[in-house]
Amino acid sequence: MFKKSVVIRAKRIKPIKLDYKVLLFFSLMICGIIIGVSLIKNGDSDFNGLQKSLIDSVNNTKSNNSLFSCVFFVFGWLLIPLIVAFFSGLSGLGLPFLALLNVLYGLFCGLFCGSYYVNFGLQGVGFFSLVNLPCYAITAATLIKCCCESLKMSFNVFSFLWGNSLNQTKNKNQFKDYILTYLILCLPVVAGSFLNVVSFKLFGDLFSNIII
Repeated sequence: MFKKSVVIRAKRIKPIKLDYKVLLFFSLMICGIIIGVSLIKNGDSDFNGLQKSLIDSVNNTKSNNSLFSCVFFVFGWLLIPLIVAFFSGLSGLGLPFLALLNVLYGLFCGLFCGSYYVNFGLQGVGFFSLVNLPCYAITAATLIKCCCESLKMSFNVFSFLWGNSLNQTKNKNQFKDYILTYLILCLPVVAGSFLNVVSFKLFGDLFSNIII
């Protein structure tokens, strides 16, 4: 009798490819967060008081309006960086604006997180983590994806302006795909806004010292 030999071929594991654009924008956002927290930590009482009044204004708006009105309110604010990213992609020199946008968004998140801690202590950190952090994280991930798409579009616009014939024939389809991509990417921000307001309505009573 013949013995059958079994040959097991090991598949080569492909290394995970990291997108340099994602790493770039994520790093810039983290830098902005660090700067924002540092500004709050080292800021004077007037600056911290200004941040507290802004927090109180936002929380009062959420407390005194209906669910869907608050969702539109939050979504409107979170839509601003996406709009800036969209129009930056239509520029041939969009990279500096996109880089600055990620730093500013990180700065915004760092200021708010640090302000909750400085003004309300650990209870403020708990409130921020429960109510605001999921929404800001969803928006941050969406913004990074938007900036990657905008950077790609910006390179295409730059190439088109320099007379690349390939881009001249495809520019219309690229612009349609660009708009469609942004419309789809708005959906997570809508979901994040809804989650933020629902969390505020459900858990706001647990933080009576923060919500006046």
